[in-house]
Amino acid sequence: GPSWVRIMNPCLEGTNASWCKVEVNVDDPKKIVKIIEQPRAPPVTTMTLQMKTVVNPKTHTHELLAAATATYPNVSIDGATDTSKGKAHWFTAIRQLGTSAGPNYPARHPHDLKAVLKESKMSGVQTVPNERALLSVLLNRIHTEDPDVLVSHNLFGFDFDVLVTRSVEHKLHHWSKLGRLRRTTPRLKGKTGAQRESYIAETGTGRILC
Repeated sequence: GPSWVRIMNPCLEGTNASWCKVEVNVDDPKKIVKIIEQPRAPPVTTMTLQMKTVVNPKTHTHELLAAATATYPNVSIDGATDTSKGKAHWFTAIRQLGTSAGPNYPARHPHDLKAVLKESKMSGVQTVPNERALLSVLLNRIHTEDPDVLVSHNLFGFDFDVLVTRSVEHKLHHWSKLGRLRRTTPRLKGKTGAQRESYIAETGTGRILC
């Protein structure tokens, strides 16, 4: 399981294999050793993710409509943490539905988002023109906040599948920012059930997914 390790004589010449801020190489696996007397566990950055989707009436696929995150830095894994509003970083983004809504445009989703937000005096909500832009700002938000722990209601069963599938559909090459390992386009074709779920879960490599 996770533990502290000592890395001896690391080389800082990274290979851009990950999205991490620092990458190091060692020329011998014996230079990575577990520390016997484990120091106290460090605090972690935790992000909660909530998504809203809509089914495209033509393709019958789930598309991303809105996304919101709350990021809590310095969360203790050994005890209680102050999660008051001032301690969190909040992010909310929503897009126009456009033609993907079909004739049955959801009554609760306004046609003119900016006008409704201005009238309601809601602040901090970012509006984007389409799904591709929404996916892009969400991926960049995850990358910028760089959470150690990512929490969502149905992360493996639905959320990650939608995010990966729609990112690939829109040819977003930075889709792997969902995790910390750089990846090429995922091979989703032909994968179903548990095999697909396992493959999608690997997208979050480098983060604890809940």
